[in-house]
Amino acid sequence: MQQREPAIDERAARHPICRGGGAGARGLVFVLLVVFLCGPLPLHAQAPVADGESGAATPAPLVPPKFDAIKARRDAVAEDRTIDEGTPAAILAFFDAAMASLNKAGQFQSARTRFESEANSAPQKIEALDEELSKPAEVTIPPEEELAEASLAFLQAELDKLRADLQLARAEHQRLEKEAEERDVRRTVIAERLAAITQEETELADDIAAARAALSPAQLAALLEHPELVANVARRTELEAESAMLTAERRSYDARRPLLPKRVERAARRVKILGQQVATIEAAATRRNAEQAEAAARAAKAQEEELLQGVNGKYPELRAMAERNAALTASRSGEDGWIEQLEEVQGKVR
Repeated sequence: MQQREPAIDERAARHPICRGGGAGARGLVFVLLVVFLCGPLPLHAQAPVADGESGAATPAPLVPPKFDAIKARRDAVAEDRTIDEGTPAAILAFFDAAMASLNKAGQFQSARTRFESEANSAPQKIEALDEELSKPAEVTIPPEEELAEASLAFLQAELDKLRADLQLARAEHQRLEKEAEERDVRRTVIAERLAAITQEETELADDIAAARAALSPAQLAALLEHPELVANVARRTELEAESAMLTAERRSYDARRPLLPKRVERAARRVKILGQQVATIEAAATRRNAEQAEAAARAAKAQEEELLQGVNGKYPELRAMAERNAALTASRSGEDGWIEQLEEVQGKVR
C-alpha cells in the first residue's frame, strides 16, 4: 500500500518550533509560566469576551503578529538546518503569504484614508467651486500696445505655450466628461469585489475557528508556532482592510457626485479662455509677420533703386530692363494688380 505523504502541519510538527520535548518543551513551560504570572494573553491571542445574548464567553478575534516578528521567525526557519527536507518551503510559504497580506493591508488602509479625506472635503470644494463659477470668466490678454511692440519671436513663443495649455485643458475636459461613466463602472466592480470578499471571509472564518479549537490558550499565545494559522489570520486582516477601503471609495463617489459637473464646467470655461487667448496672440503674430514681410519688400525695392541709379547713363539697356521688370512686378501685386483682379473675378464667378 502506498505510503501517504505527510500534510504540511504534520511535516512542520517535526520541527523544534512545533514539536514537544527538548528546547520546544522548555519554551512551552516558559510560555505557561508567563501566562500564569502576567495574566492577559498577548494581543494576537486576546482573552475571551462575554456574549451579549447568552452571557457565555466567546473568543476574541485573533490578531496577526507584527510584520517584523513574522519576518524574524521566517528568517530563523530559513537558517535552521535541522528541519526535515521539504518542510522549510511549506513553512516559509505561509510566512511569506502572511507578510504579503500585511503589506497589502497597509496599502488598503492608506487608500481608505485618502478616500475618506476626499469625502470629508467634498462640501468645502463644492462651495468654493460654486463661488468661482458664479463670477464671470476673465480673459487675460496683453494690451494692444504691448502686442504691437512685441517681437515675432516673443509672440511665437507665447503662442506655442498657449497652444500647449489649450491642448491639456481640452484633454482634461474630455476626461472629466467620461469620469461619471467610469465611476458607474467602478461601482459595479466594487460591488462584485465586496461580495467575493464576504464569501472568502466566511471560508477563512471556518478554517481559523477549526484551527483555533484544536489549540490550547498557551499554544495560541505562541501564534508564530503555527505558520498556516498566521497566514490565514493575516489574510483575513487584508480582506477586512480591502473591504473598508472599497466601502470608503464608494462613499467618496456619493459625497463628490455634485462636484463632478462643476469641475466639468470649470474645465470648459478654461478651454474657452485659452481659446480666446490663442486667437488674440495668433492675430498679433500674423500682423507682425506681415509687417516684417513688408519691411523686407521695401528694403529690396530700395536696394533695386540704388542699383538702378548706379547703372544710370552707363548701361541704358540694363536700366530699361530693370524698369520693365519693376513695372511687371507692380502690375502683378497690390490692390490694382492683375492677380488681385483675377481673384476678384474668380470670386464673382463662384
